[in-house]
Amino acid sequence: MAILDRVPGLEVTVHVDGQQAQEYDDDEGEPAVLGAVGWYQAARTVRKYVESISDKEFLVQLSLDRSFKFDCPTLSCELSIDGKIVRSPVIYRKHQDSFTLDIDGIKTSAGDGKRALLKPFKFSKIETSTDDAKLKDIKEDSEHMNEVGEIAFRIWRSSEARPREAHNYTELAGAKAVHEKALKGQAKSHTTTLGEASRVVSRTVVSCEKLDGVDYPIAIFKFMYRSKDSLKSLLIIKRTPSPDLEHIPGPSEFVDVSNLAPEQRQKVAKFLQGLNGRDGGSVTPGPSVKRERDDNEAGGLRKKRNSGKSITIDLTGDSDDDDKIIALN
Repeated sequence: MAILDRVPGLEVTVHVDGQQAQEYDDDEGEPAVLGAVGWYQAARTVRKYVESISDKEFLVQLSLDRSFKFDCPTLSCELSIDGKIVRSPVIYRKHQDSFTLDIDGIKTSAGDGKRALLKPFKFSKIETSTDDAKLKDIKEDSEHMNEVGEIAFRIWRSSEARPREAHNYTELAGAKAVHEKALKGQAKSHTTTLGEASRVVSRTVVSCEKLDGVDYPIAIFKFMYRSKDSLKSLLIIKRTPSPDLEHIPGPSEFVDVSNLAPEQRQKVAKFLQGLNGRDGGSVTPGPSVKRERDDNEAGGLRKKRNSGKSITIDLTGDSDDDDKIIALN
């Protein structure tokens, strides 16, 4: 659960498909913008990663318990998804003892101005394309992709709530294919879209004044949602280890020949003795084979001892017969 030490008793969580999402720490933390406001907001920000699953609905839950110091008339909240404000609920002080708020979708018109239809949030896979026709929208798509993949929840101390006129309903853009260059190598896998209207809800619109100013919320919770594969590529969660190589045992030195016939046992024993050299420490050699050499093969003639008789060599022959040696005696 995402909690902020500076604001005890307040927590915000993301639930996917009815289950609280496991959170993973962001080791880099919130980058601080130079200046007093930037440093203040960085100190009040909690960042977590959560796993997103294609076509699964999700909600954001805020919880207060008795340890929370409710020292103002109301708390005004703002939920942003993919860089767009989608809901702005107000929490009244009467809920200071214990309170849970689920924000599970966007309210859309039901036609009578007093009620609304709720369309649930869901994760949708980002579809990419290499179609050059989509390059004409790459600037707009790149700006949108920079904001995709983040759920942000901000909370301010606020004044008493006053009724005001209803404003236009918020909508989220539907999923569309973007050129792969629009992601610029970012490990982002999903965007947020809306499901079909699931139920009718009441609609009350109020306004509050932020007591400390719009730049000074008491807490900011950010959830970066990614697929499991993207979380692994970012080293947020450990990669699945490669399976160990299968161990193939070598042949056993012990051979059980008790189940063989006597003749087979003798053959096996003789074979093993030959392999291991167990018969007197040596292997019986097979019959040697002498190689017959051709009389004309180099080195095939054995040197004979001179018998002492003279040998006459004819040097008057034709030059083509220089190799011939003729014994005259």
